[in-house]
Amino acid sequence: ILEKDLINSRKLINWADHIVFIFPIWWGNMPALFKGFIDRIFLPGFAFKYRKEKNIPEKLLKEKTSTLIMTTGGSKLPYFFFGRILILPITISILNFTGIKVKKIKFFNSIRKDLSKKRVEKILNEVEGIAKRDVS
Repeated sequence: ILEKDLINSRKLINWADHIVFIFPIWWGNMPALFKGFIDRIFLPGFAFKYRKEKNIPEKLLKEKTSTLIMTTGGSKLPYFFFGRILILPITISILNFTGIKVKKIKFFNSIRKDLSKKRVEKILNEVEGIAKRDVS
């Protein structure tokens, strides 16, 4: 049995055409709390189901698209070269598996608590631009 907020999250995912996932890269992966959310929401019967005649999953969220926005504490260079490897678990093993097509992937690097107000505004403006382009 799902908790009330997870039931509501499922309703919102069903309602949405485009889903934006925003999360930090934590030790080279998505944070455990976000992974737990995915594990609780994207269950068989909601996100996918196996056909009896074949052991191939049927993608139940295939009409949906997504944008991934991730933050990192590290510099841009490692994520430029290895960032795609870091996001394979979510892009291939979760979103593609359930039918959600990824439209955009964006990393914001060197995110720390001492960011200047100017940098914060620049990032927020860029996120707003991504949202307007991808969601529209």
